[in-house]
Amino acid sequence: MTGEAAEKTLEKGAKPKPKELEVVEALSQKHGIPSVFRTTRSDEHQSTSDLWINGAAWEIKQPIGEGKQTLYHQFEEAAEQADNLILDIREFEVSPSEGKWSRDEIIQSTRRYIHWRYGEDKKQFNQVLILKDEYILRVKRRG
Repeated sequence: MTGEAAEKTLEKGAKPKPKELEVVEALSQKHGIPSVFRTTRSDEHQSTSDLWINGAAWEIKQPIGEGKQTLYHQFEEAAEQADNLILDIREFEVSPSEGKWSRDEIIQSTRRYIHWRYGEDKKQFNQVLILKDEYILRVKRRG
């Protein structure tokens, strides 16, 4: 993470969603993280991650909602596609005074969920990048 803009490319046939493009733009422009959007294999009924970062598969999740299971479900869904997760919380309801998630709760939950295994055929996460407008936080699995 250098702070200089990094290259962002697309594999042939990759069709990222606009919000995914925004995530990669933020990673590239603000944090200097290069990425390559992957071609999906949905016609083969195969789950694939959204992108490659330094040769590793990453999935992007953008939680919405206020429920206490909201973040858990993002991890559960992402575990089918990659063992690295980008959690884009730029539009997530973060307002502890209104009974919504606080920044500390998001970090604490991420540190807990990164160690869980989400079913026999699903992955356990190696690392999670939490993306907010003013920062990016990397959480790595210990052990």
